[in-house]
Amino acid sequence: MLHVKLSPDAATAHCESVFLEFHEYSELRRRALICIMANVGYQNFKLLHDMIAAIYAGDWLAASKAFERERVRARWARGLSTLMRKG
Repeated sequence: MLHVKLSPDAATAHCESVFLEFHEYSELRRRALICIMANVGYQNFKLLHDMIAAIYAGDWLAASKAFERERVRARWARGLSTLMRKG
């Protein structure tokens, strides 16, 4: 995946379009998702299928693990995975 930096406002808007219940997630989980979106961009974010499916299912542990599998080489990704898990 190529890294594409988005503004926080653009990343938030994209997160809201992917997750209709985005506003109901905890502050930490919203921040983690915004950071991921800002760093990878909308098109690459949509490729995180397992993570997105787990979030839709409300399984934040599975989402965290899926994100770790898909982005394990990025140091920033490991910290965000923890935020999603602990939310």
